[in-house]
Amino acid sequence: MVPIRLLANLLVLQLSYARKSSELVTGGLPCNINEHPFLALVYDDKHVCAGTLINEKWVLTAAHCDGKNMKIVVGVHSRKARYENKQKRVPQEKFFCTSDRNYT
Repeated sequence: MVPIRLLANLLVLQLSYARKSSELVTGGLPCNINEHPFLALVYDDKHVCAGTLINEKWVLTAAHCDGKNMKIVVGVHSRKARYENKQKRVPQEKFFCTSDRNYT
C-alpha cells in the first residue's frame, strides 16, 4: 500500500511541475500573424504535419506525411484560428518521395 501512495504522490508532484508546451522551444521567439506565409499545415483525419511552400505549386514536407487524402493550408499562424486569406488545397496530381523506405 505504501508504494502505491508514494507512486501516486510522485505522479501528482511531477504533473504539478510539468513544463508548458510553449516552454519546450529553446531560444525561440514569438512570431506575428502572417509573418511566415510560406509555412504550410499538411493534415488528414489522423496526422498533422508541417511543410514549406517552395513555389506557387509545391509544398515540401517530411516523407512520413504521404497520405493520399492530405489537405494543405498555407499561410496560417494557428490551426485553430480562422483566416480570410488562407488557401486550402488537396494534392491529387502528384506525390514524390525520394526514399524507398516505408515511413508509415
